[in-house]
Amino acid sequence: MNVKMGANASLSWSQVTNQPTAATLGGLMANSTRLTHIDANGVYTGTITADQIIAGKIDASFINTTNLSAEQIYQQGFPSNFVRVGGQLGDLQLHYKGQNYFTIYNGIDYASLIHLGSEHLRFSGATNIAVPLGTWDFSEANMIGLTATFG
Repeated sequence: MNVKMGANASLSWSQVTNQPTAATLGGLMANSTRLTHIDANGVYTGTITADQIIAGKIDASFINTTNLSAEQIYQQGFPSNFVRVGGQLGDLQLHYKGQNYFTIYNGIDYASLIHLGSEHLRFSGATNIAVPLGTWDFSEANMIGLTATFG
């Protein structure tokens, strides 16, 4: 049905019967959480879904997460100093000037402390025993409660 109106004719919304809602027409209601507001102070929106976000800088002070996934975390201003979480069992490596300087190695039933590739201490959760490895210098240590057992 076509409507023809003269030059001085008017029609108000209240005169329309069976008024459709914004949702019926594919729009959003004014209080929808899916609306975006942009002003001089920023962009405020609901959920953002994207395969890629390209940005010059994202300020992590605004990121609140329970499950953060990262393989490497770099020291600000020193990209060759970083922490790496990895290996098959979640080892923790501290890198200094790009070199693996210190590692906490997860051997499933034991953990090892490794410095520059040499293992120095191993603790077994299965036996509850710590095993020092290599040469240990106690010349600057004050020892108390030590019992020596030989043979």
